[in-house]
Amino acid sequence: MPDLSVDLSLLERAAGALSMLIEEFSNSSSIVTFYEHAVGESRLQDALRSFADDWKTHREDLLTSMQSVWKMASQGHHTYIAADDKLAADLRGAYAGMASAAGGGGERCTPGRL
Repeated sequence: MPDLSVDLSLLERAAGALSMLIEEFSNSSSIVTFYEHAVGESRLQDALRSFADDWKTHREDLLTSMQSVWKMASQGHHTYIAADDKLAADLRGAYAGMASAAGGGGERCTPGRL
């Protein structure tokens, strides 16, 4: 059993979901402006604007946190894949070296069976 196991697909999906949430949160002010005219009633428009303005500070704090987590997830995904690719290349190089040292007869050590 490996010491460290990371579900790269889950990590990538989490980064994608965060990216969509960040976009939605970033565009929420324009959404209020867009729907303001559809509401019609001026008191309701004022309440909608007031809520959006009050929520702005909390939304900005959440955006900052979500962007940090998105960055960690995205960079983590990239780093794990790069490390795995490097390890695979190093193992292929080691196998090629062993096969050469044994006179090209790497029957006992074949790729995929290291």
